Amino acid sequence: MKNIIVSVILFLFGCAGAFGADRIFLEKPFVDFEGEKRNVLEKLLSRAVLKANRIYSSYFEIVSDDSSNPDYLLQAVLAGDGEDTTVSITLKDPETEDSISMAVIGNLSDDRVSHFSNLFFYLWSSFHHYMADNLEPGPLLVEELSADFISQSLSTGMPMQLYPYSIAVKNNGNILIGFISMCVELDRNFRIIDQPGKSLSEQGNYTYAYGISVTPGGTIYLKPSAGRDVYKIIEGAPKPIRVRTGVEVQGPFVGLPDGSIVIIDLTKKFATRIEGRKSTVLDLFPGTYSFITAATAGPDGNIWVFDAMERRVLIYSPDGSLLDTVIPVVDQKISLSVFSMAVYPDGSFILFSGGELWRFRKNGMPVWRMTSIEKGTSEALPQTAFVGVDPQRGLVYLTDMMGRRILKFIDTSYTRENSISNPFEEEMVALGKRIVLEPDNTDLLSQKAEVYEDNGAFALAKSYWEQVLEIDPFQQTANERLDSIEVAILKSK
Repeated sequence: MKNIIVSVILFLFGCAGAFGADRIFLEKPFVDFEGEKRNVLEKLLSRAVLKANRIYSSYFEIVSDDSSNPDYLLQAVLAGDGEDTTVSITLKDPETEDSISMAVIGNLSDDRVSHFSNLFFYLWSSFHHYMADNLEPGPLLVEELSADFISQSLSTGMPMQLYPYSIAVKNNGNILIGFISMCVELDRNFRIIDQPGKSLSEQGNYTYAYGISVTPGGTIYLKPSAGRDVYKIIEGAPKPIRVRTGVEVQGPFVGLPDGSIVIIDLTKKFATRIEGRKSTVLDLFPGTYSFITAATAGPDGNIWVFDAMERRVLIYSPDGSLLDTVIPVVDQKISLSVFSMAVYPDGSFILFSGGELWRFRKNGMPVWRMTSIEKGTSEALPQTAFVGVDPQRGLVYLTDMMGRRILKFIDTSYTRENSISNPFEEEMVALGKRIVLEPDNTDLLSQKAEVYEDNGAFALAKSYWEQVLEIDPFQQTANERLDSIEVAILKSK
């Protein structure tokens, strides 16, 4: 099959200092060929230039008037037909011969306008260290809670090990943790509030809380690990409501603000939206090779998905219309195996990818990158985790399944940008830092235990009193407080 070559020359001038607005010269294709495909590609590239000039104007401007001394050459090579159409775009520095390429596979649809404009910015950023020179510090660890303290505080009738898997955050700041075999609602201090869907377990459904989603109105959706049913929990309703989806629930699922749910089948590349008894097929897979690994609801009630094959985020309306796309600016050498994602109201978003946590601006620029937890020693993040955010307070939660714990962080960049104050969490962070410096200081551990106990967070208080006893087994106050906490837990049961 004959390759069709379309060359677009981009000239970047004076990349002075802190990424000033560079001048980019767009030259018409220098290889002449006929046919509809050429016209389609030219129109898509032209529209992509207009969009790139609008959303990336702080970094560059693409112009069509003549210029000289090009800094970069951007070449687009088009090959194939239909779904096998491939557009390979390469940015090259003619002086150093350094270059970077990315391929776009699939039909030349209107979707490519956003995709190409994203690629212009991504390829440009690759010559500027992927905008990573001035990353902000990552979130600060507030607390971690072992799943053992949850199981010890619940009346399960038998000893069991809980593995926190999925997570969702309610508007009031409470978090819902899916332990596969049960769902537990905790407040921001990890106090147990409720066990949504408990009756499902009592009826023999022991994997009803594999996946969790919650709407702004507080409606909870629970997805079992297998089967075609999802369970809906409405506040005040006597029992969970079975939602028959008619499809295998084998991939990400999202509860939208309007009460509908979106279910994605990865193996069949199929997505459907369930609204009451009505089911609507959604076209969320832009190409033959698309592979959606994560999905969530956006701030405007839209559907955000991550396509691992194209390393980009796609934003759809509830009816499946493509609204926008974003390419996270991450070095191609870094694996971007996104497992879960969350979106802030300002359109910035968080991705968890194989032991790394990232936050990006709406245009794809990285804000921070987190690979470890500073706890005296550098502790690696888990390889698999679900992420949840509390945007009103700037809190980020991770479920560490293999570590059997729940991690709570403050996203200090987000709280600073939005003038959010969290005095309690900030006090816990400060105490935690002092404990890292003085790990055997029982006074500091006792102080933290007392704060949590005063706030009714018995699980956390118990963990810190036990740490005191590990250092000083004869500490009378710690023994007395543990006895008191055990009584309080028994009463709560």
